[in-house]
Amino acid sequence: MSQTTGEIRWSKQINQPVMASPGIVKDKAFFATSDSRIYCFQKYDGLKLWNFGTGGKIWSSPSISEYDNVLFFGSLDAHIYGLDIDTGKQTWKFPTMNMLDSSAAIANNMLFMASRLVMVQI
Repeated sequence: MSQTTGEIRWSKQINQPVMASPGIVKDKAFFATSDSRIYCFQKYDGLKLWNFGTGGKIWSSPSISEYDNVLFFGSLDAHIYGLDIDTGKQTWKFPTMNMLDSSAAIANNMLFMASRLVMVQI
């Protein structure tokens, strides 16, 4: 959407729900869907540049470290992923103890993210 006129520049039909906010940096727009994939489109014309699949739905909004050129997000497959924003290639993967549906926060070269916690009453 044009920031000055409000005119829609492009749109895409997605077959699964989008449960998170998009991320935008430089000339790229990123968003995750319930089809277990995160997508990267050119911001100005909507051309799909790449997509990356995980083992579970992605309800986490992407967090982007422009300095490191890495996009971070969590998946319901209980992993935090880091992807190169230009290529979509995985730079790292961190296992957690439970599903992730929260978004990451980045501050002072640290990544903060919460996973679900299972409480058991004995």
